[in-house]
Amino acid sequence: MITLLTFLIGPATAADPPDVALQSVILYDQKNFGGDRWHLYNSIEHLPHQSIPWWHWFVLPLPIGVLKNTAPPTAREADDRAASLRVMNDAIIRVYEHPNYQGHSERFSSDAEALNPPDRTSSVKFLGNEDHPYIVLYEHTYYNGDSRVLLSSDHDLRHGGSVVDFDDTVTSILVSDGAKARICEHPYGGGRCVELTDSVPDLRTIGMDDAVSSVIAEHPHVILYEHLNYTGNRMLVTGSMDIRNEEGLVPGFDFNDQATSLAVYGGASVTINKHPAGGNTGTDAYVVTDHVPDLRTIGMNDTITYVEID
Repeated sequence: MITLLTFLIGPATAADPPDVALQSVILYDQKNFGGDRWHLYNSIEHLPHQSIPWWHWFVLPLPIGVLKNTAPPTAREADDRAASLRVMNDAIIRVYEHPNYQGHSERFSSDAEALNPPDRTSSVKFLGNEDHPYIVLYEHTYYNGDSRVLLSSDHDLRHGGSVVDFDDTVTSILVSDGAKARICEHPYGGGRCVELTDSVPDLRTIGMDDAVSSVIAEHPHVILYEHLNYTGNRMLVTGSMDIRNEEGLVPGFDFNDQATSLAVYGGASVTINKHPAGGNTGTDAYVVTDHVPDLRTIGMNDTITYVEID
């Protein structure tokens, strides 16, 4: 039967929710988030830098500044240039003054308008977020090399624009307490898959070395979206949360009374409530166990203040 609500807003679509946005950090070469910027999605042992050509040693009088100007216009050096940074999607990072995570370091879980001192960052490491279960992919065995932290599924590791392509390059995986994952040899859970509830320091032991193309997070969690059909700003919830003053991916955004769709993962049973701390029940609360592309269909559009995962 076509209801008046369906007639006015149209039927909810069956579109699949996208992967949660990767944790990331944006480095800027000026204070207050100005100038050139570099968007990083994974740990990197040495930020993009201009190598000195081998022939420099035969033309010693030529200043290094002139040599650097020989770089192609598309080269984007980031080494020793960061003056401010933004931390995105619940990321926690540590920046180091030397390559390979050496030298003085500082930990960040929020934006920094002015790094002190500036122009001293050569490597960046993403750390696990203690507020959520997480999975860390590593380039080398025993949790070494470049890495990427996942708070939810990544159905296709072939991410254009990231510093390191992790498709078919993962050699070890760290699985935090409470996390559970399925790693597969093809995108979107295709091919051979292996269930993980513990860390694996060498994927050769399970026949998955340099063979992972998708990671499916199977621990209970929910993702709230600002707009219909899993679009707009988004926020990850892995337990009970009052979402007032929670900003999701967009700095300065208040997610209170803004969610319009949501996705449920890991068999979670999620209670969404119009009031803080689950204070009211009845028509002010609703239990969901599956994706909802349009919260208007259950009378919870732009009204969620509290989320609880059972």
